[in-house]
Amino acid sequence: MQKYSDDPFQMLIGTELSSVEFVRDYIQLRFDGPRLTILTNPVLEILNDEYTRTRFGFCDVLCRFIGDQVEETSLNEEQVVLRFKTNQKIKISLKTSDRKTEEAVLFDADDGKWWSW
Repeated sequence: MQKYSDDPFQMLIGTELSSVEFVRDYIQLRFDGPRLTILTNPVLEILNDEYTRTRFGFCDVLCRFIGDQVEETSLNEEQVVLRFKTNQKIKISLKTSDRKTEEAVLFDADDGKWWSW
């Protein structure tokens, strides 16, 4: 049994992003089971270019992550970063100043475990 107490997102390493769902003011990412609900506006980093949710083409760019495999994750007090095999990144701020609600991110491991920040 693996422990993910410091960074539960490590369980996503080796999985592919299977779907993206845009729901009014938040985004859900599914990884063939685990689900990440993003309540702050994420930043997409592609080839040293950044896309915010207000930038034209953001939705199309995020959908291009579907089928890409997570290669590395990081979690600290300021952000969550998912880096994919194509070196694209999804960065999610955990800063209080960037939050629209009390939580910034919800993570459901699809096995009865979940986390919130």
